[in-house]
Amino acid sequence: MNISSDTQTAEAPAYKYNADDNLMHEWALNFTSRIGDGTGDHEAAYLDMLNLLIELKRDGSLLDIGGGLGRVTAIARGKIAEIVVLEPDVERFQHCYHTFHDAPTTQVLNQLSSTYIHENPEKQFDLIVLGMVIQHISTNATANIIKDAARLVKPDGVVIISTTLVPECAKGFSYSDVPHKAYVSKSEFDRYAENSLVQDKGIPVRRFTEAELRSVVESDFDILQWTQFSYYRPERIRWFTKIYKTRVNDLQDVGNSQFVVLRRRS
Repeated sequence: MNISSDTQTAEAPAYKYNADDNLMHEWALNFTSRIGDGTGDHEAAYLDMLNLLIELKRDGSLLDIGGGLGRVTAIARGKIAEIVVLEPDVERFQHCYHTFHDAPTTQVLNQLSSTYIHENPEKQFDLIVLGMVIQHISTNATANIIKDAARLVKPDGVVIISTTLVPECAKGFSYSDVPHKAYVSKSEFDRYAENSLVQDKGIPVRRFTEAELRSVVESDFDILQWTQFSYYRPERIRWFTKIYKTRVNDLQDVGNSQFVVLRRRS
């Protein structure tokens, strides 16, 4: 596959995304947009906020860290002046590049955020998106990528981070291809997450509580808004209580996902 050299680093990162996107779409069918409802796009609240931020920064720049197949790019393209997408998985990068790359308005790179900073030390962005990324990487990588976001956002810019959400009784670490009740230790999770080339249990999955998400961002950012979204469909709640070993009351008013809108601390 012939891809221009401006899209990659000299040494591409050794990272593989070990999930089936079709299965992820099936998983999403368990959720809805509103508590107690069975209709609506389960990500509606997050997507509404993302579109609002894009509109507010329409004359500026957007950085999508872990851009995947280009979902955020598809939303933002034509609505904001400049887009840079960073995707370390080669196959997903290639798909996103061939679909969206249109330098200089939309640039798709096979890079990590740390590499991008090294190669573009002065570059900063008006809006940074970390969409459903940090639950699939090690705890050390999470801390580092949030620091990278703080380094890359302009003083008057904002960062939006979305991830998993569970009540305190259901938090923990697991893998996507094994029963969700099979939680593992933080150290085992980190070892598994840090070597994606040999992951044989699917992608690592960390289930964040609200407090945990706040704790991983608060040293670098002020939280402008926290919101839960993606609620369990009423007919699926009891199935999830068996997975998490919880009660219906623990889940019926709690979103399956959350996002924060952040401003860098001065």
